[in-house]
Amino acid sequence: MRLIHSTNDVIATEGQEVTFKIKATCECENLSDVEVKDVLFDDLIYVPGSGGTINGDTIMFSADTMQVMDSLLFTYHAIVKPCSATETDTLSSDNAEGPDQYESVQLTGSPVKEWVKNATQAVSPTRSWYAFDYSSASDFVLLLNDAVSLTGGPIEINFYHRYQTQRNFDGGIVEYSFNGGTTWIDAGPHFIKNGYPGSISSNTTSAIAGQRAFSGTSDSQFDTVGFVQSTILLTPGASDSLLLRFRFVTNQNTGGSGINGWFVDDVHIKQHSGLTNQTRVDIAGTFEDSTYYSVQTAVSESDKLYVDKSASGNLDGHSWTDATHELSVALELAGCRNVDSVLIAQGTYLPNLINDRQGSFNLSDSTSIYGGFPAGGSIFGLRDPVTHVTRLSGDLGTINNMADNVYHVVKIDSAAQSVLLDGVIISHGNANGTGDNREGAAVFCLGDLTLQNVIINNNTGLADGQLIRIRNAAAHLHLTDCTLYGPADGFVKVLNTNSANVTISGNTEFRKE
Repeated sequence: MRLIHSTNDVIATEGQEVTFKIKATCECENLSDVEVKDVLFDDLIYVPGSGGTINGDTIMFSADTMQVMDSLLFTYHAIVKPCSATETDTLSSDNAEGPDQYESVQLTGSPVKEWVKNATQAVSPTRSWYAFDYSSASDFVLLLNDAVSLTGGPIEINFYHRYQTQRNFDGGIVEYSFNGGTTWIDAGPHFIKNGYPGSISSNTTSAIAGQRAFSGTSDSQFDTVGFVQSTILLTPGASDSLLLRFRFVTNQNTGGSGINGWFVDDVHIKQHSGLTNQTRVDIAGTFEDSTYYSVQTAVSESDKLYVDKSASGNLDGHSWTDATHELSVALELAGCRNVDSVLIAQGTYLPNLINDRQGSFNLSDSTSIYGGFPAGGSIFGLRDPVTHVTRLSGDLGTINNMADNVYHVVKIDSAAQSVLLDGVIISHGNANGTGDNREGAAVFCLGDLTLQNVIINNNTGLADGQLIRIRNAAAHLHLTDCTLYGPADGFVKVLNTNSANVTISGNTEFRKE
């Protein structure tokens, strides 16, 4: 079974909803009872109903039969968890000046053949590593001295090089090894920029006979004069370390001409923030094969986030076109990134995707959240919460069944101050639990929160503070032009204790449902 993976973006921003595609092709024989499973990385949130069947962290797709050369395309959506991305980490950087991170190692042949430092060709500052194109058989490598430790994301290897060898007979390849250097793998299939343009003839005694390689003259092959930059992108899977080597092999005949060899300079190994999924294939219930693939991720750097259920762009939340579908994702990003405002288009939004009754809309420090924008978005002046109803609903699980609704629709912790929630409806909270989960069905407030132009309805609880609970010295709730509807029972609808404060202003009203 051959598997090809792709996503709708090469780099996914944290909080972005990504489309994952797996193309499975049957190459060898007819198959029946085929299961393709994608094991999700920890930093992914599956979007329910977007494709396949989820069981734990595994998305499963089934095919009754596949004929030889049949191909099936499986797709699903998942969101890159907010706050999960990190900056790129440089694991190794060598410019052939010293102290040396690489050493020359001879694999076969005699007398000694080795990589040396050379000042005739360089990128920066004055020297590069050089392998001479010998006219005798040789096989020697420039080896990274110490394995670099990996943390899970995609590995990018960049280097500059220039070469001139006996074409098809002498040349170089790049090899890597995960976890110890006992098995070396040709990096050829993983070049994403300026990979091997030539090959080594199979009619030679070369140790890399029949393989693609850097062989011939780089100036003519890459249409340049001087050094060429090449880039490799690797998926480490479950590996925890990486070794790298540049392998140069010559046969027993004529060497190259001109610069006569391979110059390598400015070798950088970087680990990007990213996630790595594992795809497994089972045939008739028996494990057949698996492969890993990576997706690079990036830190969200927008100070304003957009939320719209109708958006169809890249869904990273950075514009109305690319708005995220999930308000909960935008609010979580606001808690860890430099976000000052969240703008929400009309629609009904749930506090989580996993039917977790404990999972509320958590509002973050110094954030302003505005509802009432039309589908597709608009300028702020066209915002109208009455016409473009924006609902924050706790109605998880079975629709209109209060039993599985969240305990608190909106929650604000004591560390969150100067928070504004404007132009929304808060509904369908059910504080029927124990302890704190008996009160504050619409809002549980421990911080400084202003509710402005907010309607609270269809919420219920088992204790005083049934709709809103305000508690502790850091808590201050401001109600401005709000309407609160409560059930006709004996519970206090808004309860304020423990030195907290409540300020009511404008046309705020309390009504019986």
